[in-house]
Amino acid sequence: MFNGRTGIKTQMKKYTLLFFLLSFLPCLSTACSDDDGSSTPNLTVGKETVDFNCESGSQSVVITTNVDTWIVKSDKNWCHPSADGKALKISVDESEERYVRKATVTVIAADQDNHRTPVGIRTCHSR
Repeated sequence: MFNGRTGIKTQMKKYTLLFFLLSFLPCLSTACSDDDGSSTPNLTVGKETVDFNCESGSQSVVITTNVDTWIVKSDKNWCHPSADGKALKISVDESEERYVRKATVTVIAADQDNHRTPVGIRTCHSR
């Protein structure tokens, strides 16, 4: 039938085992995730303003980012930005008028329209 001492030991073993299993359950739910922390886009442009003389020319600016692709746009048709690996290449047409022109190049992390970085462009600017 029921042996009091053996029954109590068996019950204690069951409860002890159950206690340890339940205490480790929170550890299993907080295990490492697949998120490597790069979900927030980070895109930094090496210069805030790029100056050119009145002649046509091009310059490269270093881009530091954790996104795979990024795009660039200019608000002026004489300024031609392009993504070149980890650099922003900016080419400008010659200015016939010899007055200071200004443009804004916008660097956008791909699929992150809300993550924009402007770069000011000036031509015929004395350095």
